[in-house]
Amino acid sequence: MSPGEKLLLSAQEAADLLDIGMNKMYALLNAGEIPAIRLGIARTTQQRGVHWKISRAALERWIASQTDAAS
Repeated sequence: MSPGEKLLLSAQEAADLLDIGMNKMYALLNAGEIPAIRLGIARTTQQRGVHWKISRAALERWIASQTDAAS
């Protein structure tokens, strides 16, 4: 990881990195497909009641595993 990169990403940041929409991101998070940390209840409806944090390293490993599985 280079200096300045965040260790933990928000659901929006992870979705942006994956180039997917938030509906798909929340579906993957709620299904446990992407490793993430649940941090209590959010106060906005846009976040669907939960603050999600995704480890950048875990997301990169997940991407690699999906790429390997598709090969």
